[in-house]
Amino acid sequence: MKKEKSYILLTVLIFSAIIALIGAGLALINKQGFLATRANVRFNRLQKAAHYGLIEAIENIVNNEGICEAGVFETNLDGISVQASTVRRGLVCSIRSEATLGDARIVLVGATQGFYGIGTFTVKADEEVQWLGGAFVSGCDLENDCSIPAIIVSGPINGVPEGVAHNCGSSGTTGIYGNPPLLPNVNFYDLVPLTFNAECFYDLLGIFEEQGNYTGYPMGLGRNPLWLVENEEGEMEPRQDIIFDRGDFNSCPNPLNVDEPDVVWEDQLGDFSIIPWNTDIPSIPSTCEWNNGNLNLSTDLLDCEWIRVNTDVNITGIAPNLKFIYVPNNSVTISNAGNAIVITNRSITINAKTNLNPLALYTTQSVTINGPTTMTRIVSQGNINLQTSSTISHSTLITPNTIINTTHNNLILEELNVFARRIFFTRYTIIRGGMFYLFGYVESICNSGDPDASIVNTSADIGTLDNPVLFIMVNSCLRVVNPNPINFNGIFFAEGPTCIVYWNIRFTGISIWNEPNDFVNVDQLGSGFYIQFDYGIINALNSKYWFVRKFECIRDDPQTYLQAIQTLHSS
Repeated sequence: MKKEKSYILLTVLIFSAIIALIGAGLALINKQGFLATRANVRFNRLQKAAHYGLIEAIENIVNNEGICEAGVFETNLDGISVQASTVRRGLVCSIRSEATLGDARIVLVGATQGFYGIGTFTVKADEEVQWLGGAFVSGCDLENDCSIPAIIVSGPINGVPEGVAHNCGSSGTTGIYGNPPLLPNVNFYDLVPLTFNAECFYDLLGIFEEQGNYTGYPMGLGRNPLWLVENEEGEMEPRQDIIFDRGDFNSCPNPLNVDEPDVVWEDQLGDFSIIPWNTDIPSIPSTCEWNNGNLNLSTDLLDCEWIRVNTDVNITGIAPNLKFIYVPNNSVTISNAGNAIVITNRSITINAKTNLNPLALYTTQSVTINGPTTMTRIVSQGNINLQTSSTISHSTLITPNTIINTTHNNLILEELNVFARRIFFTRYTIIRGGMFYLFGYVESICNSGDPDASIVNTSADIGTLDNPVLFIMVNSCLRVVNPNPINFNGIFFAEGPTCIVYWNIRFTGISIWNEPNDFVNVDQLGSGFYIQFDYGIINALNSKYWFVRKFECIRDDPQTYLQAIQTLHSS
């Protein structure tokens, strides 16, 4: 009997323990459910607050004419601390929104359209645009379904009467057309990273110094792809021929603190020096010396990589292997030679060079081109004289002085890459493609009579629709005057105070002026001023010059709600 009572008591205790455990479990589940519900409510509140920060940041961008400026937005939303930060890199604006409540935090990140981009006519300066009537400015490329603003300036736009500015879709022979047509009073930092795949002008010059060969420059830019030299690590690399004056900078300055175009102007930066080649010339044995006035690279001294010439010489033939011809004290004539590098301290004359084998010429004096020339690299301390009505193509011309055509009409410059102080063309010259970098420092910005001003003084095409040109000028002046229209097709980029003195010029492409913030400038747009945006031109230059930024078209309505949707999709 006692055993049965003990068994019943044990059973009761077990069932009581089970019931207690079930009760404790239910209490724990109830507590966890309460905590989960409270956490979910807190999460939803934090998420909504973080979304609010994103939307406010986007609205600030839209209200600031589509420009994303580096900054922080802070507020308190129903007890939740909200902090949204924005930073722009190129055309993309990165947004970070953080919502905090106690020890809970949610962070949302996204990217949105941070700037309309470059307009057809874009100016960073203490700029004022005056509309005089009769001009045509368009950012509408209907053929490529691409539009950009027509005019973007960092100052006011005055005198534009009602009915002159139109969105894309309207038509006319005069007026301003774009999406939007006008963007005045834009607070620019720097136009270089909006135009090129470079952080600043300092960075862009470094790109020019380091480039060997690429699609658009088979004969190299700052480096010679033919001439390999040993670097400090003992590796072979293309020889660097030029070095730019980048002042005291050793990296890109902070654009919030330093106005780089102003420093470029005040310190006259952007010019370049030719790096001496004396230390790159080896000792040449007497068995590889040449004392005859004619040197045929196809047959003469075939076992010599380096040849020293001790007399005035006419060089012909194509070397079976790359040859170095050193002529220290005598003049050189080139008559269709190829696969060679020629070095001299005297003048060089090119009668013709039509074969496709590469040729590089170095001289401390001048170079004269008298006939058709292709696949040639010229590095000259003196002027380069173009005295031919033929075609000079797929070549690189480098001089800290002037490139001149004052003698021959119908000269064609096709796919040339030019680094020079200035060009002086008073005869009919057609430029098809290529890149021109000119750094002539004029004392008075719009004084086309200054000896450092560049001159294109006759009917010509500066770039064509099929072969547009990349034209870069630094602190300089370009005089373009002719009774007939001169067609400019490409990208015109000015760094520092720069001026075009023009009459009857038609731009197709874009025109960008990266000038000092305090540079007072008034652009009067009247009859004779014509500029039409063409997206195909940008694509063509981007395919040949990787450092040209691919421009973004405006196909979206830049309203806060739409941009917020796009941003949240990328969060």
